[in-house]
Amino acid sequence: MQPDSRAFRRVAPCWLVTAIALSTGVARADDPNPYYIGGTVGITHDSNISRVPNGTFGGQTFAPVSDTYYSAGLIAGIDQPFGRQHFTASGNVKYNRFSHETSFDNTSYGLDAELDWQAIDRLSGVLSAALSQNLASYAAGTLAQPVTKKNVERSTQFSASAEYGLRALLSTEGLYRHQQLSYSADVYQQYDISQDSLRLGLKYRPSGLLTLGAYIQGTSGRYPHPLSGPILPGLPLPPAAPPLDYHRTDFTLTGYWIATGQSTLDARISATRQSYDETSASSLGDFTSATGQLVWTYKPTGKLTFTTTLLRDTGIQAGFASQQGDTSRLTNSVALAATYAATGKISLNGGLRYAHRSLKDPFPTTATTVNDGTDNIQSQYLGLTYNAARSVQIACTASHDARTVSDKLSIALSYPYTATTFGCSAQLTLQ
Repeated sequence: MQPDSRAFRRVAPCWLVTAIALSTGVARADDPNPYYIGGTVGITHDSNISRVPNGTFGGQTFAPVSDTYYSAGLIAGIDQPFGRQHFTASGNVKYNRFSHETSFDNTSYGLDAELDWQAIDRLSGVLSAALSQNLASYAAGTLAQPVTKKNVERSTQFSASAEYGLRALLSTEGLYRHQQLSYSADVYQQYDISQDSLRLGLKYRPSGLLTLGAYIQGTSGRYPHPLSGPILPGLPLPPAAPPLDYHRTDFTLTGYWIATGQSTLDARISATRQSYDETSASSLGDFTSATGQLVWTYKPTGKLTFTTTLLRDTGIQAGFASQQGDTSRLTNSVALAATYAATGKISLNGGLRYAHRSLKDPFPTTATTVNDGTDNIQSQYLGLTYNAARSVQIACTASHDARTVSDKLSIALSYPYTATTFGCSAQLTLQ
């Protein structure tokens, strides 16, 4: 039975308040103030708020709509160690108001909480929970036609992990994780998704510089609101179909290596099998493939850091990682990010990302309606942060995204677009 997202959203804030109360009850009077609270304001301009093509596409003519929106909100958090435990939590809520396209006005929020616990010398673990609400990425999904109405995405994640052995040569670990995404726009509700994962594994530490691991993970998920047919322009949505379940198994090897004082490598490679219910035509999308991730962090100086990430995974998992839905069958991506601390108050950051997505309609009604295709996404961003004072931070960011559809068959599942955004924000924090 799938967890009830509404119940979880009611319980999670209560869990956070209770944890904060418990942590404050055991804090010593002479501890530094673990709390902070503040406010934030910002302005952002987006050249294509709905991520639509420019011109005629799929028999319809589109014109990108640009707009500027203003944001104002509150932030708060806690960072409190107590005994062997360590509790952290942060939250934010913002109201975002568009200058012209007022139908896109929305309230966004984010809530994260984590408890690092240690019961005995060799047993430890982490409990974490996260809730968020934002205007959805209009580039998500495999839709032949762009969506130009307001679409709010809600994300829920909870995980509990435990490890026995800690810094011993060999240790065992277990993990449970629940993840959920939902959308407000009716055309996107077919991509609502909920999944639960369970992992069991071993870690081996031959030295302080190298950690090796192996685990098996099983995942069960559900699309609760698939449609019984394709979405056609100008026509009502097709009737709802029965929920669609899928299952995934990963046999994974991991490694973390401190190569030098300046360079680290974090790797994961998995033999992955994903299958849909046999009663659904989506079983035509079953596949077995190698998936994985490689992260190289390089610090040539104390001020400069480069991070290179190679990723190959199903769109579902790539979407959960970024908290932006992605229904592609398989995503291969490479990303380069850099940060530079120019002075004690000024830092620069920037990055590039290229992703190639293999697309397959997850909800075909018959074998003849299964569509395959590919698209490519390129993204760049550049940012600057200025810490004007201990409690005042000003940040500006500019980004550009472009998606191309590689062949005529792919237009049944994707469409091209370009978008440029730039904005600035100011944050005041009191502690």
